[in-house]
Amino acid sequence: MWNELVARWYVGDFFQPTDEARRYYEIKHRIVARLQPASICEIGVRAGYSAFAFLTAVPGAEYLGIDKGPADPNDHDAVAFTIHAQHILGAYNARMWPVDSQGLGALPKTSMERVFEFVHVDADHSYRGCRHDLEISLDAARWVLVDDFDVGPEIRKACSDVLLERPSVTAEYVPDGFRGNLLLTVK
Repeated sequence: MWNELVARWYVGDFFQPTDEARRYYEIKHRIVARLQPASICEIGVRAGYSAFAFLTAVPGAEYLGIDKGPADPNDHDAVAFTIHAQHILGAYNARMWPVDSQGLGALPKTSMERVFEFVHVDADHSYRGCRHDLEISLDAARWVLVDDFDVGPEIRKACSDVLLERPSVTAEYVPDGFRGNLLLTVK
């Protein structure tokens, strides 16, 4: 997976394919390979690297990427990243939805009118934004993988508060030596 991802790396990206990045994406790939979800929704796509790691683990999964970036045509980097993500995901059952997740009352359904089984939360890193994305994800999905757990105190607080309020949700910390993940499972 890693060599294929590096070959698809966005040329103008300041985030380079380092050893830390390798471990980061390999962990994401392994998590999805273990869970084997039939459908994946990602809130915060950027250049599509996590999506590529997920879809190489479950190539037949349906994928929806939600990212507000392309909704602002003046944000040339966001538009370029989204175009790049669409390009590297072209071989998969993947589609992008250019909206801000903060305006959603619920996650959309899959093409088969089912809820997405797995959601990756990596967009708004504020407490309020992360909390909102967690709420709409946990209302629908079986698994929610929260990114940037080690580097975002507001993300950790949002996760902690949601876990206190939802006893049916369990958490598994998944270190990656870089930014950290928290895997939430709805019982």
